[in-house]
Amino acid sequence: MTWIAAVLVAVRAVWLVDYLRRCAGAAAGSPWARIVGCGRKAGSLTTTGLVGAAPAQHQRSIALSERQLDTSLVGGSVALAAWTQLFVSSGGAPGSRISGTSLALLFTGALVLVMAPVVFRTPGLHLTYIGRESGSHVGFGLVLLSLFSVVADLVPGLRVPMIVLACLIVTRDAAEVVQHLRLQKGYTY
Repeated sequence: MTWIAAVLVAVRAVWLVDYLRRCAGAAAGSPWARIVGCGRKAGSLTTTGLVGAAPAQHQRSIALSERQLDTSLVGGSVALAAWTQLFVSSGGAPGSRISGTSLALLFTGALVLVMAPVVFRTPGLHLTYIGRESGSHVGFGLVLLSLFSVVADLVPGLRVPMIVLACLIVTRDAAEVVQHLRLQKGYTY
């Protein structure tokens, strides 16, 4: 499951890196000036500010971003509580059969869910939208992968179906990122 989790994170990172690359491409000058320009541009662009994005789309992205703030914090807290319970009970049966990978995926998912709204906290920015959207999908994806891993740990005969389900989730997330990249390509930075 670890390699599937790495693909999940990499897929979402592609969206963020593509956005920053496009912002840097809009800046001129030396490499350092382009980095600074990219930071300024990425830190000031709203969805409406990107040509090709309608004001209604900007309002939807702000509303979605605010909902993700609450959802991520609650989901991260619940995942952290679940991790704590599993960690404490890992010494006895059946908790002793749960692998360190399962626990690590759950803890990492909880951490991502709590950290994304903290790191990406400026409302209205397109970068905040990308960060919260990615943090939410990666965090909940890691929690799901940890649940699949727990099932595979407890019922070894279900290992292959759990890996197939995990791959389907990552494939679906990759398809969504491709849609975001197509939209992003039409923006003017």
